[in-house]
Amino acid sequence: MVSLPYSVDYLLWGLNPLTGHLTNIGWHIVCVFLLIVFIERFLKDYGFGEREARRAGWLAVGLFIVIPAHGEAIIWIASRADVNYPIAKARGLRLARLRGPAR
Repeated sequence: MVSLPYSVDYLLWGLNPLTGHLTNIGWHIVCVFLLIVFIERFLKDYGFGEREARRAGWLAVGLFIVIPAHGEAIIWIASRADVNYPIAKARGLRLARLRGPAR
């Protein structure tokens, strides 16, 4: 999971550092949209209305984007795993949600 994105980047763009940074920003944007979807669906499952869930999702994403807790995940090319792992976790949570509650 860590080496595959680097290999794809190398095959597509070579050793150009600009494209590495742009790829990190792209992964971060994917992570942001998955976070919005997860928060909205999670809150709807727990009885929040459509409007409240959407507001909470956008508020959380706004904080996630603005607060520089993990700025190195975007700035530092070698820290791409910090962005890829939350995407994999979000997809896993989505699959767990589709399966339903534990029996």
